[in-house]
Amino acid sequence: MTFPLITADGQIYTPDGGVSYTSLLAQNRWKRFGIGANRVPGAVTTVMIAGGAVAPDKTNFATTPVTAPPGSPSTATLYRIIATATDAFAGKENQLARYDGTTWFYTVPYEGLLIWDAPTNKLLGWDGTAWSEVNGYTLPVRLGTTATLITDWNTALENGYYRTDPSLTNNGPSPHSSLTAVYGEYIGVSALNGSQVVYVYDDELYPSTTRCYRRDQGAGVWGAWYQVGFSEAEVQTIVTAAVGAAANEIKFTVLDRDLTAPPATPTIGDIYLVKPVATGAWAGHDHQIAEWTATGWVFTTPVGGAAIWVEDESVLLYYAEAEPQSLGAIIENDPEAIGIVALNILRPLRPTVVGTSVTAIVTGIPSTGILDLYASSDAGATFTVVASGSNGAANFAHAFSSASSWQFFTRVRLGARNGPRSEIATYTTGTGGTTGGDGGLDYPPDGG
Repeated sequence: MTFPLITADGQIYTPDGGVSYTSLLAQNRWKRFGIGANRVPGAVTTVMIAGGAVAPDKTNFATTPVTAPPGSPSTATLYRIIATATDAFAGKENQLARYDGTTWFYTVPYEGLLIWDAPTNKLLGWDGTAWSEVNGYTLPVRLGTTATLITDWNTALENGYYRTDPSLTNNGPSPHSSLTAVYGEYIGVSALNGSQVVYVYDDELYPSTTRCYRRDQGAGVWGAWYQVGFSEAEVQTIVTAAVGAAANEIKFTVLDRDLTAPPATPTIGDIYLVKPVATGAWAGHDHQIAEWTATGWVFTTPVGGAAIWVEDESVLLYYAEAEPQSLGAIIENDPEAIGIVALNILRPLRPTVVGTSVTAIVTGIPSTGILDLYASSDAGATFTVVASGSNGAANFAHAFSSASSWQFFTRVRLGARNGPRSEIATYTTGTGGTTGGDGGLDYPPDGG
């Protein structure tokens, strides 16, 4: 569709009775202002596109900046006249010029007009006095590629990235005086409510030293900094300490437990269990673990339940607190000294029944233990101790009547406490009894 030449404001042009246009002389353009009653929107749009009223060069306004008319201007190009204009363009800076093959036509920009600057691929808008870049918004420095340098973390109250010189930093995480780099960010919903996360480095070249701290603000009041990320060295320290603590809880191996004073010529790495009452360099360290190091003796108090293996005796000891306020006692299978039953590994062998005699097996009981033989002639309803023997003695036997059926078991007694029972050995009238066997499940259940 070809529009008539504009010679004055207010000209009316209604092609084929569909859409009406009025002329704007200063802007050298036609403005649509009405749709004919016989046109529906879809049909009108089709007509406008087909007729050329809506076309890329009219809607996109791709322009090329010039200061003077080109020697061979293109009728398909919209030119933007820039300073300082000469020749036919003189005095028409910022206007848009189009050549129809014979004559130049000019458009004075109106506020809000958008054009595309072809050489720079930027969208420009006319703000009433100048063309300015529409899509060239620049982010604040704190949101850009470089963090904002600050001297006080209390001033970092807008979302963004910040950095500080540690020697000048106030209100940052401590310690930081020896650091060479401190970077962080503020994340919040306002300047009064948010969080700061800061990364600190001992050396920027070695990120393995990075540590991370955080603090939170509510209603304008900052909380204390707390560490949320640890350096590689800190992690190694934590893991080493945890492994060391676990080893401390599980087991120590010592060379000897009978010395009250340090040996004359210890070797680095030698470990001893200090016997009361200690003297010399060991004084005041009764029941502790003493290790000889390059810098001298180092003492450790085992935690309750720690196992201690004594090499020169091949004896396993247990460490536990006699009273909550005491350091504890080192004992050899003596539950009276530690207040707990530590006899679960002391299950004796099942007694052996041969004919009308039952033999208790003393082998394997502690040197301070007593082996008791229990018997019942009422199907296990009542068991009583019928014989006892101590470590070092021979296996002992007990004769019983063949007129009844019997059940027998043994268990170790340390002081006033009993260990777990052996398996049951039986004798049944007319059929005989078991022939023995090793220890096994508790039966009857422990107790008594």
